[in-house]
Amino acid sequence: MAEIGVPAAIRPMTGMVIARPFSSTACVIAGFGGDVRLLCVQVAHKDGSISDVDEAAGIVYAVKHGAKIINLSLGGLEPSALESRAVRYAQRHGALIVAAAGNEFHEGNPIEYPAALLQPKGSYGRGGSGLSVGASTLKGERAYFSNTGSYVSLAAPGNDVFAALSGYSDWSPAALPGSRAGLYGFSSGTSFATPEVAGAAALVWAANPELSARQVATILKRSATGRGAWTPTLGFGILDVAAAVELAPTIPAEHVSAATKLLRDFATR
Repeated sequence: MAEIGVPAAIRPMTGMVIARPFSSTACVIAGFGGDVRLLCVQVAHKDGSISDVDEAAGIVYAVKHGAKIINLSLGGLEPSALESRAVRYAQRHGALIVAAAGNEFHEGNPIEYPAALLQPKGSYGRGGSGLSVGASTLKGERAYFSNTGSYVSLAAPGNDVFAALSGYSDWSPAALPGSRAGLYGFSSGTSFATPEVAGAAALVWAANPELSARQVATILKRSATGRGAWTPTLGFGILDVAAAVELAPTIPAEHVSAATKLLRDFATR
């Protein structure tokens, strides 16, 4: 990625799991987010490439149109000033960003951005302003491709997931009985794990609408299968939606004084 105004390549990691069911006339895939309203913002070009300008514009557009949770199934090796500003803009407006940790474990296991803007390098899963998501298998292990490191928040199933595929995906499509439209198939990647966490965040917020974005992120980490123990492979463990929703109503709202809020907003500009 590059500096402001200079288009830069950002990899769309694989595709996206639907965070909300489509109507029965379109397909029969159930999503993680229940009846949450879904705003789809296209930032990729026809060849699948994404620039930091496109990404930042998509984040700002989503926030301005009321999005509280933003899924970013994309990543690059370097952050840009423009990407960082867009992330801070979302944070100031109370949105929770969830980003994929990356699929390059066997290609040097690099730190991926924007994931590492949300869960900074060296944080070991603690603090941060959003969530960096790795991929797990059905056996509860790290998927072989999933990046590891101190910037991983938690993981979610991302190996051989049956889901909607993007038009430029190189994964083989599979038939979905009852579907009249769309492209579906089995695919793998942290991009599929990430929207599962985004959907779970929506359920947590529905269980306690008074929570802040940071509290929602903390609940998802605390309730994951690690039960408070962090590792560089799975972060705080694998997503446990039921445990997160059960925990949400027990957490009191975060009351922030006007002065503290002003200072926080100034610091994130």
